[in-house]
Amino acid sequence: MAAPEPMLEVLNDAACRGLFAAHEVGRLVVVVDDEPHVFPVNYAFDEDSIVVRTDGGTKLRGATLRRVAFEIDEIEHAPPACSWSVVAHGVGDDITDAVDPASERARELLVTPWAPGERQQWIRIHALAFTGRRLSG
Repeated sequence: MAAPEPMLEVLNDAACRGLFAAHEVGRLVVVVDDEPHVFPVNYAFDEDSIVVRTDGGTKLRGATLRRVAFEIDEIEHAPPACSWSVVAHGVGDDITDAVDPASERARELLVTPWAPGERQQWIRIHALAFTGRRLSG
């Protein structure tokens, strides 16, 4: 008996947001000096924002007031296989010293970096669009 053909499903906005809300590790994508950089990071999700703690450096410089992408995924090989990938496209902002209510609320979210170090800087990504796909079967 032949295995069923895999099905590719485009995820809607609500499904993408639900996946972001249910996970805590993703990849921040920035461009610095015309070079793309991808950083695995812990994050928190709040409505249309992704919040990351970091130190100074390429992540902070590449994300502040610039277009960024943030990706999460899961790959399942065991039957029934179901894999997905979701990307948020948006603008990053350094909210470390911001005093507006949204930034203050974002800094209260639980973001526990797994990499060692202080991680005193906060980046909020205001997501402008979500895209995602799920492969099952």
